Amino acid sequence: MMKGKKELRNLIGLPPSSAVNFSDLISSFVFFLEVSGTAISLRGKDLLRTIEPRNSIVFVFVDGLGSHFLSRLPDHAFLNRNRVQDIFSVFPSTTPCAMLNCSTGLEPALHGIPGRWTFLRDRDIQVNTLTIAERFSGKPVVNGEIPPDEVWKIPSIFTRTEKEVFFVIPGIFTRSLFERYLCGSNPVGRYHSVTHAVDLILDYFRDSGIPAFSFLYLLDLDTMLHNYGTEFREVDTLLETINAQMDRLAASLPAGVRLCISADHGQITIPPGNRIPLFDGDPLFECLETYPYGEPRVPHFSVKKGLEDDFKGSFLKRFGSLFHLFSLEEVSESRLFGRNELSESAKKLYGDFIGVAKNRHTFRYYQGNALPDRGDLGEHGGSDPEEIIIPLILT
Repeated sequence: MMKGKKELRNLIGLPPSSAVNFSDLISSFVFFLEVSGTAISLRGKDLLRTIEPRNSIVFVFVDGLGSHFLSRLPDHAFLNRNRVQDIFSVFPSTTPCAMLNCSTGLEPALHGIPGRWTFLRDRDIQVNTLTIAERFSGKPVVNGEIPPDEVWKIPSIFTRTEKEVFFVIPGIFTRSLFERYLCGSNPVGRYHSVTHAVDLILDYFRDSGIPAFSFLYLLDLDTMLHNYGTEFREVDTLLETINAQMDRLAASLPAGVRLCISADHGQITIPPGNRIPLFDGDPLFECLETYPYGEPRVPHFSVKKGLEDDFKGSFLKRFGSLFHLFSLEEVSESRLFGRNELSESAKKLYGDFIGVAKNRHTFRYYQGNALPDRGDLGEHGGSDPEEIIIPLILT
């Protein structure tokens, strides 16, 4: 018997659907930007009253800044002094799901991005959901072979507002497909350090006026955590830098500008022995159309027709102590990926079955039949409190 919505969410450790989350924060921004054809969520209205937007909002999206990291800063640190509450990430707790939430105003159940990789069944190809590059080779898909709207199915809200928007993003995104999708014709500053990013915001305000909305995306923390894990000593140094630069930004912004800082997710360290590998020749592939995709903490499985029961039985026998396994129907009816059932476009990008790690494990296909010498130490995407609790910081 299918578990009820609340029962299944409780089973994997997710908060109730009524809890305030990242999608509500974005909903409040969409309302502020007066994007036509969109509606603000009930919790988004609550957050709007908390934010009390003035003439302008600067939104700083610090990739990977789970609330637990703020305990590594002094109580009097800027980020701690100005934290007004904790909220929850979207689920899966991963950047592509949150970034498409930013660009569409919609939760993952509606925008359809399952995580860092998706499978385009009709083309028999897996792609990175933020680059539309082939997953394993990293080769860009060029010459319109895969139109961007085949993955990013909903136009960016930032191309549908009449208000002025300014973006500050990492230089590695320069003129990428995703930059063009997200930003449209809005002005963009490209930074090479956290300090430089803040300089770009302040320079734009001084030289070009005050835009209604500014979007600053800070990537450095997430990259460091992935590479070195949460206990790496330089994480504290970077946190101190981010704290100092956010303090400088707040102190230098003109009157009438509201600074809002939050994150997409936190991170946890995955012990090497908890990386569950899948190699070529594994019997599980007899049931699968392609390698697992989505996220290593929340893997998606596209199953050959008629082999659904075989796959489910085999997976649970081998990995059931480490991962929950839900059908696409269960995920949709239980509202795991938001407050709505899955949209038809989401169903096309999601697997027939979705796994969710019970503890600190990952499940991932590795080419070459061997684990790499050094894989990602830091991970996210799952439902661990350190992955899904994020701060809301306001000045």
